[in-house]
Amino acid sequence: MDQLAVCLLIFAVTVIGYCSGLYSIATISQISLIALTLTGCLSAKQALGYYSNSNVIMIAGMCVVAAGFNRTAFCARLADGISRLAQGSVKKMMLGYVLIGVLLSQFIQSPVVVFGIVAPMLIASAESMGISPSKVIFPVGVATICTCCTLPLGAGATVAGELNGYIESYGYTQHMVGFLDPMMGRLPMLIIAIVYFSFFALRFSPDEPSFQPALKQKTKDHAPLSTFSEMAAIVIFFGDAIALMFAKKLGLQNWEVCVAGALLMVICKVLKPKEASALFLLACSF
Repeated sequence: MDQLAVCLLIFAVTVIGYCSGLYSIATISQISLIALTLTGCLSAKQALGYYSNSNVIMIAGMCVVAAGFNRTAFCARLADGISRLAQGSVKKMMLGYVLIGVLLSQFIQSPVVVFGIVAPMLIASAESMGISPSKVIFPVGVATICTCCTLPLGAGATVAGELNGYIESYGYTQHMVGFLDPMMGRLPMLIIAIVYFSFFALRFSPDEPSFQPALKQKTKDHAPLSTFSEMAAIVIFFGDAIALMFAKKLGLQNWEVCVAGALLMVICKVLKPKEASALFLLACSF
């Protein structure tokens, strides 16, 4: 059997493992990683190189920051306030969170990080309204991805310049992309995404998650945070969000902002080192 067939076989078995629910996604992904290495599909250097990928580290750091914010009483109060504004309407709540996600996606170039910012409040709001978080996670997540940099704001303001750079590199200068042209092409997608994911996608989302994370069950038993840790978690979370919007102007990389926030969550005793390490490992395993 050639290597391509082996890779495809491992990929197929991995997908089946994810769907089966017999083991956690982290366990399945690690088995797949080892199998790809042992069969020669990936070298050890390539396999381990993904753990040092800046995007992976950024996602892992944001997972820790989001988990820390989710521990705060402020997160629950904020979610309850949003639920009250929605007047018990799930569709109004979804519209609010989709709009927040879409707006943040115009300023932060990584939809995964945007979702990490929105997810804690979204989950808390869903639980306060008696809705399974699995019903709301997918619609808001996809909305942040497919609308990223659609409007000429933040990172989206540079799209026209980047496209013109590509055109000029091929020596074609007769037609240049206007500042608003990328927005005009993507605007229908933005409108469709907001409408669909706010009002229709909910009915197609699963009622229950495919697996129950053990970490989530454990965090429910935590004692309330001290006043200092509570305030620190709030400042770190929103400080991270603001820093991500202005990372380039501050001369920082997105992963640096996320990892700094994760470390501060541990230093300020919002999360225990073991909890942060477990979340980091879980995120890196993908």
